[in-house]
Formats: sequence, C-alpha cells, structure tokens
Amino acid sequence: MDSERFTIRGATGVDLDLPIAGPGSRSYAFLIDWHIRVIVALAWLLAAMLLVNGGLTWRPGSGRSGLASAFLVALPPLAIYFLYHPVVEIFMRGQTPGKRRAGVRIVNRDGGIPSFGSIMIRNVLDRKSTRLNSSHLVI
Repeated sequence: MDSERFTIRGATGVDLDLPIAGPGSRSYAFLIDWHIRVIVALAWLLAAMLLVNGGLTWRPGSGRSGLASAFLVALPPLAIYFLYHPVVEIFMRGQTPGKRRAGVRIVNRDGGIPSFGSIMIRNVLDRKSTRLNSSHLVI
C-alpha cells in the first residue's frame, strides 16, 4: 500500500516530498505521550499529597491554607496533563518524545519547524475537536 505524501514545490525547482503519518504511528506516539503525561502528573500528585497532607489521603484544611494546599496538590498535575503537548512541541521543535519515537513530526506548509503561534492554535483546536469527537463514545 502506497503511503500518502505531501509535496512542497521549491523556489529553486527542487521539490520536497514528505510522507504523511498514518493512524498507526500517530496512535503509537499518542500512547507514549499519554503515559508520560500520566506518570509525571501522578508523581507530582503523590509527592504533593505526601508533603502537604503527610499521607496519601485527601484532607484539605479549612480557610486560606486549605485552599492553598488544594491548589498545590491539584493544579500542577492538571497543568502538566493539559500543557504537555504545546510546551514540549515548542521546546522540541515540533516533536514530543512519543512523536520522536514514532518518527513523526509537526511541520509547517514549507516543511519547516512550526511557529509558536501555529503550535498553540493547533493544540487548542486539537483539544477542542478531541473533546467533541470523543463525546459520542460515552453514549
């Protein structure tokens, strides 16, 4: 089976022919990245619970200190989970560890490294479309 390709016409007459990643390599990259996100977020959650609560029980205190400890324990794992892709893709120039392992990378229309803005737009739209498309799985 012939894989899909994206050809970029060069100004000098030399064309750049890039393969388009298939569902298998994309799924493989997603699974690796998902495991990294979950492991890092859980490690933070467990370490923060041990430091703040003295154990693996959730006992938020009352008042201002209780709210601060709840944010210290719960907010960073959520940030790690939801900001993993945009932050890592920006610093690794269009790849994540999962994408690198699967041989996949994000490129712009010219075949180069995408800009900060395009990575952020891509991730915002990707999260929104994933949430909308996966809603039918619950029903």
